[in-house]
Amino acid sequence: MAKIARTPYNASRWITKRISSGTTLNKRLTGQCIFVTAPSEINLNINFLDAGSYFKIILREDSVGAINIDLPAMEGVLIYDNGSVGLTNAGTAGQTILTIPATASAGTYVDLICDGAKWYVTGMAHNVQWTQS
Repeated sequence: MAKIARTPYNASRWITKRISSGTTLNKRLTGQCIFVTAPSEINLNINFLDAGSYFKIILREDSVGAINIDLPAMEGVLIYDNGSVGLTNAGTAGQTILTIPATASAGTYVDLICDGAKWYVTGMAHNVQWTQS
């Protein structure tokens, strides 16, 4: 007798987390997709360098406050559209804090992937330009 075809279940679904206040993202949380709501300025601290670690951070709603992502070391390219389209080279002068400024639009995101020496960042922002320090 023929078997009934079944669609396989995708067991590699993202684990998601919602945050709206300052948080330290540790090694236990690696691999998560973090949905952020920023009713005021918040700080996300990632204080480790562990090869293969990754996060995706997505803004759920238009932000009221800035979102500061503090990393030990970073490098990458970020795209923004704040009336004109441009690029920000992340970490080129030793900066370690990436900021999504207040008034960023919902859907703004950043991908973070670590090679053990630094975090590589890529992302897109709408309505604001990325800043770093």
